[in-house]
Amino acid sequence: MAMTNPLILCIFFASLVMCACAPPDKIPEAAGLQQLKEGAFAGDVESQYQLGMYYTVQNSGDLNLYRAYQWFLTAAGQGYADAQYMVGMDKIVGRGTSYDQSGAIEYFRRAAMQGHARSQYQFGKAYLDGAGVEKDKPWGRQWLEQAAWQEHREAQFLLGALFAKGVGGQPSLPEAWRWLKHAEKNGQKQAKAALKTLEKRLSAQERKAGERLLDQQEKAPPGGLYALPQVRYVQTILNQSGFTAGYEDGLAGPMTRAAVADYVLKNNLPRDTQTLQLAEYLRGNY
Repeated sequence: MAMTNPLILCIFFASLVMCACAPPDKIPEAAGLQQLKEGAFAGDVESQYQLGMYYTVQNSGDLNLYRAYQWFLTAAGQGYADAQYMVGMDKIVGRGTSYDQSGAIEYFRRAAMQGHARSQYQFGKAYLDGAGVEKDKPWGRQWLEQAAWQEHREAQFLLGALFAKGVGGQPSLPEAWRWLKHAEKNGQKQAKAALKTLEKRLSAQERKAGERLLDQQEKAPPGGLYALPQVRYVQTILNQSGFTAGYEDGLAGPMTRAAVADYVLKNNLPRDTQTLQLAEYLRGNY
């Protein structure tokens, strides 16, 4: 069932909840709300998600967090990434359901695989912190980078700090500068001070390298899953495992390809295994 004009306010509610802003005083009129309910009960996944958002908004006049969670869960079961994210967040804070950190991770994973940036951020943070999962910093950094490429400013800021300190892989001051600068452009509040501190450590050559990286990033295509973070993850794990993949730049150059071929041979994997195909395999084998 297609969404119609009277339901636009519900969509607006959703964006407000996500950015922690106060929703407007108005709520959908009775006819619009009834149409939303009809769509949800008829199986329309967008209506199910929007009805969940309606019951989540504090001043909607009909707050019901349990009912909201049930509608998110229903939409999530149909593969709707925004609903999967909301189920994960509800489980993290015990909103409309019991607290379940481990259970939240699976919903974040499902949405992250669909390219959902906020889920990628939560999924990556969980592995960085070991929250609900076994700590795995390279894997966590890979997912933060996925979110950062989709303009998630908190992921960009945190990723800059990780590259500056060498957490989850090789340190890289040009990468750190690139991500912190992009976070600053996107309005991340702590990025400006972090950049000021980082720039005291940067050489002129590293600064120019960071500027080139930033220019490349701003020309990148939107959405989806990016190959560069996955290749960088493969490089990191191969380097940590004694297979020399070279500088962890996310580009599958000659050294990386040679390391992949060596790993494939020594682990009896299919000879045509490509760099990207190793990401999930390496995740459980190092």
